[in-house]
Amino acid sequence: MKPMKNILKVSIVVLFSTLMAQCLFMGHPAGQGPMGALYQETTMAGSGNDLTIPQTHEGRACTNRFWLYIGSSWGEGTIENAAENGGVTRISTVDTEQLNILSIYSRQCTVVRGDNKPVKPGSTSQPGPGFSDTVIMRDGTVHRNVKTIIQGNLVNIIKSDGTSLTVPKTQVRAVRKGR
Repeated sequence: MKPMKNILKVSIVVLFSTLMAQCLFMGHPAGQGPMGALYQETTMAGSGNDLTIPQTHEGRACTNRFWLYIGSSWGEGTIENAAENGGVTRISTVDTEQLNILSIYSRQCTVVRGDNKPVKPGSTSQPGPGFSDTVIMRDGTVHRNVKTIIQGNLVNIIKSDGTSLTVPKTQVRAVRKGR
């Protein structure tokens, strides 16, 4: 019976140590923002918002993580998915909502607000509303007449035709904001 008690004690110590490592050393499971060891719920505003576009529609896309299954995660919290889920065609604002419970379950949602008016592709001389930024990548690629949203360590590049590209900040040399 004594070996069984030792196995139980070791198992409890390992489980407790693993939980504490999750809480103390990994930061927020989603990789951004503050972390509460027991409970945390935050909303972080995005940057590059275009408040001239009315906010008549809202879309949400989430990524979830459940630790007990060795960190299994599901969902795609992209701006594109959030816009599609809410029927948003012209984006006014992009925010991030995060939830963490005991580092066992966490969720990060991208919340997009805007309207559902048709997007007219912009030209070099007259870009569509809000599509007046220029992004210069480190590899020399230049994205003109785009909308940029800088969120943490990511830069979201939204083109006037509705397509989007998300890249790490380290790949971007400069972002020149338009009007």
